[in-house]
Amino acid sequence: TTAHVFICAGNHDPCLHESFWQTISWPERVHFFHPEGPHSVIIPELSLRVDGRSFADVYAREPLYPGAPELMGSTEDDGSKLDYRLLLLHGDVVTGGSPSDYNPIRMTDLLQGDYDYAALGHVHLPGFGKIGRGEALWRYPGAPQGRGFDELGVRGFWLGELTRSELAGGRRHLEQNWELIPATARPFLIHSIDVTEAETEPAVQELIERNLARWAQTSPELKPKEGLVRILLTGRPDLPRRIDMNYHLQQLSTLGWFYFELEDKTRPPYDPEKLRKEAGFNETLMEVVDGYRATNHVSEDALERALDLILTMEREVLDDHS
Repeated sequence: TTAHVFICAGNHDPCLHESFWQTISWPERVHFFHPEGPHSVIIPELSLRVDGRSFADVYAREPLYPGAPELMGSTEDDGSKLDYRLLLLHGDVVTGGSPSDYNPIRMTDLLQGDYDYAALGHVHLPGFGKIGRGEALWRYPGAPQGRGFDELGVRGFWLGELTRSELAGGRRHLEQNWELIPATARPFLIHSIDVTEAETEPAVQELIERNLARWAQTSPELKPKEGLVRILLTGRPDLPRRIDMNYHLQQLSTLGWFYFELEDKTRPPYDPEKLRKEAGFNETLMEVVDGYRATNHVSEDALERALDLILTMEREVLDDHS
């Protein structure tokens, strides 16, 4: 069976006057929602009604869909007897009367439309929620390919099946089953590795390689070897100087992975008893810290952050003069 395709324009490709949207001659089963509307398309053989509307400009500060639209086509059938009712929109799901420059979509409007599913675009991160009754859902599938380290993981599109069944008393039950179809060419991934145990640079590298091998084996669905990977080194390694990032990047380049970034998020080692025994700056530092602790005027979390900063700067000064 030939599929029906539904399209609406968003803020990046609005349906402007004389734009390509206006000049395309669409095939019979391709349904484009023009900015004039909103309007509906009914597919009788599928017992389906789809509502939608396109952006007419790069901004849409008022809802493009303020309520149930009038039908496009037959005026005799209001669509109430159809089994399925869907919505296709580009915009922002908002709560209450929150504003948006990109078509605020309100839950009250979705409820008023009596929708089974709202297929939404605009937000690049995947997300979904209940419309407010039964199995009805709204969903952002997200961008099928991440564009940076703020759009992580395997992306794709959703394939769904909606079915209606008769219940006692004439009531009808809707069931939805959805499957994510991966489409990401190369996922962006962030992976943390604790290197607290390391006391030398080769030991740091050994921990990294061992962890990466385990990650690749236990998470094949992520395909980390083919992705764009940012590694965060964490923990409190007791090293004589700062981690040599260039050394580790050179070593990682020999592993055959597609792409690596490396960030040092480690914290300096902290042994309060050892610091108290070191005459000079560290001994004085711990006296100050103990004094603050005794007054209870500073939270432990704030003290730890301050200590991390001071010890990190101390280590960098020592590195620069070594």
